[in-house]
Amino acid sequence: AIEKSLFASVSLIFPALVGLVISAPYFIRFIPKYSVYEPIFFSLLFFALNAALSAVSTPLINALNAIGKIKLTLVFMIVWTVATWVLTPILMFTYGFNGFALASAIISLSVIAVIYVTKKYVPFNVFNTTFYPTFCSLVMGGMTYAFGISFVDNLWMTFAMVIIGMLVYAGSMWLLAKEQLKADIALVMRNLRLIASVSRLVYGILSLTWGSQQLLLSRKSCPISRQKFSKLTTVDRKKSSKQLHGSTNVVIKPKKRQTKYGASKKK
Repeated sequence: AIEKSLFASVSLIFPALVGLVISAPYFIRFIPKYSVYEPIFFSLLFFALNAALSAVSTPLINALNAIGKIKLTLVFMIVWTVATWVLTPILMFTYGFNGFALASAIISLSVIAVIYVTKKYVPFNVFNTTFYPTFCSLVMGGMTYAFGISFVDNLWMTFAMVIIGMLVYAGSMWLLAKEQLKADIALVMRNLRLIASVSRLVYGILSLTWGSQQLLLSRKSCPISRQKFSKLTTVDRKKSSKQLHGSTNVVIKPKKRQTKYGASKKK
């Protein structure tokens, strides 16, 4: 389970980060309002490194929580918090706003300790799980970088470069990790079908509950009770059904009312 979650996480995040780092300078160049972000490209590199290592450490922390090692994850959280508060002011004072990104990248290197601790409780192979996504991301990065240098001279070519990079990554992953991709896709489809069936079940229960509540409300608001309705004669029932269906053949006799002097008067 850990290897599947690691493979899925890395397969999505690694190519996205590589594509972001390579395509960001072109978007900054060809979109005028993005030119203000040019000084922070150095920070983007370190934030991308932080995100890539976090894609490995986060599933492992979740696995430790799942097996009941809450104290270990609490220790990691405390260490990361203290390191953030210590390193960030020092590096920001030295390197400016880029120091914050550098501090986050340094702290993310603690993924080595997370892997070492998790392997004591759950056996898994990080290298085999992350090799193909990492290799295919690097191949995609090399292809898009070469394409960008050779052909990209406007914004539309930048979009073309992004699409080509996506196709290169998808094709290389399908060639090298076809079986793993099939297994992960099958697992996702099973989970989606399970979620859909549970959603239909919940919808059916809610619909049944709402319908029963409406039935009770309609019974309470009915002017004639069930006992009174059962005492009606067959003729009265036919008359009431004809009235409900809009029939004009039924003649309703006017009721008589008592006058002041006792004589009956028609309405």
